[in-house]
Parts: sequence; structure tokens; C-alpha cells
Amino acid sequence: MITDKSRFAAGIASRFFFFFCSTLLVLATAFHSSEVLAQGYDLGNKLPFFRIDKIEVQGTKKVEGQAVLEKIESRKGMILNNYLLRGDIKKIYSMKFFDSVEAFQLKSKGKNILRFVVKEKPIIKEITVEGNDELDDEELLEQTKTKEFSILDVNSIKNDVKSLQKFYEEKGFYLASVDFRVEQINAENSRVVFTVQEF
Repeated sequence: MITDKSRFAAGIASRFFFFFCSTLLVLATAFHSSEVLAQGYDLGNKLPFFRIDKIEVQGTKKVEGQAVLEKIESRKGMILNNYLLRGDIKKIYSMKFFDSVEAFQLKSKGKNILRFVVKEKPIIKEITVEGNDELDDEELLEQTKTKEFSILDVNSIKNDVKSLQKFYEEKGFYLASVDFRVEQINAENSRVVFTVQEF
């Protein structure tokens, strides 16, 4: 028999569950960007979420899920809180393999599952050089650390641009400028193009 009292209790439980899940999703969204992480986002007081019964990683293709699990601090039996969650997401980002990292709570047979959903960065399928007439492609690409079939890392590519700029100056091309662009071949592969203006 369902009484008004039981309906009230169920309503309170439902609202609490919605608030709880919303809080966790807000945290995941807040730390979706590495830029936000770098700014040291203030979480305020430590907020306990739930006891972790299982941890899962979803979305990995080239990276082993176990590698992600070994990187984080959360373990089965721990009480997840906002600071532990932020630390784990930061650690996953620090692997430099992922464009996005999100965390969710799932319930299965009365167990609390912490699931990290990641989106891997694309693989560099091809690297080319445009605009170079005086220096050949091979000579220029020897100056770069970015290689084909490696995971796309924009910061590494920017460092390669600096190396190429310096190389041109050493060769006496003081007016040369170097830039780059990334072209998407498909969902999993990209092309890196170094663009050069020698004069």
C-alpha cells in the first residue's frame, strides 16, 4: 500500500538523486577543458559523493583502459569526492592522449560505478611542408619531433614551428616565417601541414 508518507519519501529521494547526479555532471563539465584545469578552479569545501564499487573507462581505442586506471588515484572502496575527482581528471589529461574527459556515476545491481568517458586525440597520418623552395622537405622534417603515426599534440607542433624558424635563421633566411595547420582526414586521423614563407 502506497501512503502519502511513502510518496513524500520517494519524492525526497528522487530529488536528492537528481541533485547528486547533476552535481557530478557539473563537475565533469567544469573540468572538461584543460584550460579550466590550468586555472586552478576553486571547488570550495570537500564534498563526498559515493563509495566506489567499480571503476570503468569508456572510449579508448588506441590507449589501453588499464593505463588510465593505473594513472588515477581513485580505487574501489574509496569515497569519491570533488577533489579526488578533479585530481583524477587532471591526471588523465596529463597523459596527453585525450581531447576530452568526463566522469559519471552509474548504478548497477545496487553498486556504484565511476565511469570515465574519454575522447582520444587523432593520430597523425601524414606530415607535409608547403611553401619551401630553398630547403627540401626531408631536411626540414628532420628538425621536428612530431612524427607520423604519433598522437596529435598541438603544443609539440608549436615547438616544432619554433625549431623550423630557428633552422631557417641559421641558414640565413632571416625573413622566413613558419606556421602550421591541422587537417582532419577522418574521425581518427589528421594531417599536419607546416607552411613556410621563405621571403
